[in-house]
Amino acid sequence: MTSVAAVNFTLRQWAVIVVLAAGFIVAAILVSSSAEPVADEALADFDNIVWCEAANAIRQWSSILDGSADGDSIDDVRNLRRALADGRVVAPLELGFEIARLQDFAMLVEQGDEVEGDLVAGLDSAQNNVDRERVAQAVAALDDALSACGLAGISTG
Repeated sequence: MTSVAAVNFTLRQWAVIVVLAAGFIVAAILVSSSAEPVADEALADFDNIVWCEAANAIRQWSSILDGSADGDSIDDVRNLRRALADGRVVAPLELGFEIARLQDFAMLVEQGDEVEGDLVAGLDSAQNNVDRERVAQAVAALDDALSACGLAGISTG
């Protein structure tokens, strides 16, 4: 059997350990009490006018979200992705996740177009790689937000 040697600290060494530990505790308390919560800033900074302007930009490029690619190009999908990214930053908190879902869908459409060489085939590929019901729910949530801004919806715009 091996024996473990006990370390005997002197009184001076214990004092240094206690002072260092107390210093770390005090520093942690000071840092945590001076930090302001980020969530409160996000709530205070919401601007409905800015959001509605961003929502209008999303609506202008959203024809791909209604499931048709009639008359659209891959550049329209890229513009939609940019509009969704810009809109997500200023959107109401409850809509942020839905916009992220739509960003993912638009990304899949773009990737499908790159693989298939055709936007319609890319749209079909994207629809086969997502939960269609959840994408439809995200589109409905965005439609509600557009309506709240006084804008036409995705399928009617």
